[in-house]
Amino acid sequence: MKMQDVITKLREEAPLLDKCAKDVDETFQKAWGLFDDFRRAESDAGRMLLSDAVCEALNDFAGKYRQLRCSVETVCLVNAEYKEKIGPRARKPNDAPGQMTLALLPGGLEGQQCQ
Repeated sequence: MKMQDVITKLREEAPLLDKCAKDVDETFQKAWGLFDDFRRAESDAGRMLLSDAVCEALNDFAGKYRQLRCSVETVCLVNAEYKEKIGPRARKPNDAPGQMTLALLPGGLEGQQCQ
């Protein structure tokens, strides 16, 4: 896989990964809030209602977490397919070998006028 293909695939996957991560965060916060309400509920009827809501929120969380894992696996596969090692590049010489030298007049071009 060429670097251009890697970049293209990552640009496709990055927004999906970001969306999945935000969905997981949001769903986790909802599930945690419902569980916290469940812990504080004082009546059995309240606990019963909240337990159903907690189960539903955890099921939503599980589905969104699976989507997130799938997106992460895609990014990992793209990364694994790129085999070229990236490191410091060889420094180019200042002058190309075999470059001709220009013989200047004594004192250089200073003081010379174009005609």
